[in-house]
Amino acid sequence: MRRLPDWTRLTAAQQLDPQSVRQRAALAGALVLGFVGFSRGLAPTERARVRLAVRWTLAEASGPVWAVSGATDVGVPAEVHAEATALGVLSVGLTAAAAAAYRLAALDILVVVGRAFGDESPVFLQTCDAFVAVGGGPQAAAELRGACALGKPVTVWRGLGGLVDGLGPADLPGARWRLLPD
Repeated sequence: MRRLPDWTRLTAAQQLDPQSVRQRAALAGALVLGFVGFSRGLAPTERARVRLAVRWTLAEASGPVWAVSGATDVGVPAEVHAEATALGVLSVGLTAAAAAAYRLAALDILVVVGRAFGDESPVFLQTCDAFVAVGGGPQAAAELRGACALGKPVTVWRGLGGLVDGLGPADLPGARWRLLPD
């Protein structure tokens, strides 16, 4: 197995490679749920709306769930990891090495793939069983299109803005659409 970088100065999370994540999730019988969305600061009301969407999504899942998102402690990934931790759901940060320049969210598992943000997207698509979007720009939209092309379930929470809010059934065939509460 390839040696992973030492990120212990940045996080207490266990460092795994993508294959190990898939194997462990399979052994646990867990649904690996990927969350996409803005990796920018959110206003307090936006943060609350994201947390609610994450809480409802995780509550609807049957059986064990692993929540996967970017690893930085900002935007949608930060709220995904905080809500997963609050609910006792295993939290996985899947990111590129560029994340080392930022504060990381509280994670159970860290997976680092590639150097620049976006390098991790193909592995993210292969690692997760289903995807959830709460807002987001071009990278989130590309990941959702990729998920649909792979035949993986996609849920889009509309109402936070961004490119993802403007997508429709023609862009994401088979996706499920939900509206964020005000």
